[in-house]
Amino acid sequence: MVADSPRRFWQLHLSTALLLMLFSGGFLWLNLVPVERDEMLDDQTVLTMERGFPMRFQQRVVQAGQLREAFGTAALVFNVAVGIVALVWIAVVCEWMIRRKSASNAR
Repeated sequence: MVADSPRRFWQLHLSTALLLMLFSGGFLWLNLVPVERDEMLDDQTVLTMERGFPMRFQQRVVQAGQLREAFGTAALVFNVAVGIVALVWIAVVCEWMIRRKSASNAR
């Protein structure tokens, strides 16, 4: 009888990889698709475009023909950190559930 070889540390199941891919695509969409608003302020139209989730890291405001831009590096780093933590959490939980189920079926 051949003994089962131990699992490699970074080996992921296909279902886990699929969930990670879908989550990362959704998270990128939330961060890169601009949110645009038109507002009236003192009889002038103010156009605002913002990007970022959970924190806004880019903002463009057009008011009276003038463009003002703001970019927050700290907010971008925070968004990347949130995405990485969420991906790791999803991977750990999915792999734990799959391995727990396979261990109970092996008994």
